[in-house]
This record gives sequence, C-alpha cells and structure tokens, in this order.
Amino acid sequence: MKEAGTTYWTLPNAGATNESGFTGLPGGFRNQFGLFDYMGEDCGIWSSSEFDGENAVCYGLYYASQNMYYGTFPKNCGQSVRCVKD
Repeated sequence: MKEAGTTYWTLPNAGATNESGFTGLPGGFRNQFGLFDYMGEDCGIWSSSEFDGENAVCYGLYYASQNMYYGTFPKNCGQSVRCVKD
C-alpha cells in the first residue's frame, strides 16, 4: 500500500511494493501545537468513525513496518484524508 522506494519515504520503507495500487505517501501529521511531525515516516489517514468526544479512528502506514496500523488520534490534531468518488 506504500509507494515503493525512498523518494518520499525514509529508509528502510519496509515491505513497500504498492501491489494494491493505493500509493500511500508519508505526509506525517499535525500535532496539537500546530507543528508537523513524522514527515517522510508516517501516512496517517482519518476514518469516518469517531472513537469518543476527543478522538477519532485512523489508519496508517509507517516507514519501518509493512503492516497497516489502526488506532485513535486526537481530533485537535491533523491527519490526511482520502477522498473516494462514488
């Protein structure tokens, strides 16, 4: 699901083959102070699901892992979004 290579991703970009065609890119995220973190290392994407009043569900990709992660992230921070056309 990650773009192969290290043009955008930090080494080692583990397991990046992009066989799915998704081409995940490491945009990092915006922290609670308005600063951007983990550029080149993390591709966090909001889901449409709320976890609780302060957190929402997100999915992501990380440079050092071939697996997608699932977790919660504070709503006052920023993640990428994926738009899907019906």
